[in-house]
Amino acid sequence: MNLLKRNLVAASGLRLVSIDFIEERFFSRDPHTRLASYIVGTRRQRLVFGLIYLLLARVFLSKPKELEKCKKPYIACLVLRKP
Repeated sequence: MNLLKRNLVAASGLRLVSIDFIEERFFSRDPHTRLASYIVGTRRQRLVFGLIYLLLARVFLSKPKELEKCKKPYIACLVLRKP
């Protein structure tokens, strides 16, 4: 988290309002079997998974929450404001 704050927040010159994380609900430790690896795969895979991505995201990704409540953080969600 310190690295994220230093590299994104401090470097931007903006004020951090909130930071939450989206976690993978179902995941494999092997990155080749994760859902994201299929979405960014072949052109056909991107088309098929792209059409149903919103549904897949609801099933496989959580709503934003605190880092301490995440088992497998996947995406950082930052809200920044001009000082």
